[in-house]
Amino acid sequence: MANVEQLKLIKQGVERWNQWREQNSNIKPDLSESDLRQAYLQKANLSHANLNKVKLQFSNLTGANLKETILKKAKFQEANL
Repeated sequence: MANVEQLKLIKQGVERWNQWREQNSNIKPDLSESDLRQAYLQKANLSHANLNKVKLQFSNLTGANLKETILKKAKFQEANL
């Protein structure tokens, strides 16, 4: 299950999310099982995040950092990678 506070942060936008990631580089975000359909995640730092079973359909992930991200059973239908 996703960390509620982290989910709220990412929904505030990529700029806010990336700023939080820089300040908390030791934390591995958990957004598992969350609904991020149609999300604007362009250039988001999602490295080392748990995105297990995340719904990313129709989302924009262009330029997103997905290094060592867990994407098991994530849904990418019509996502822009």
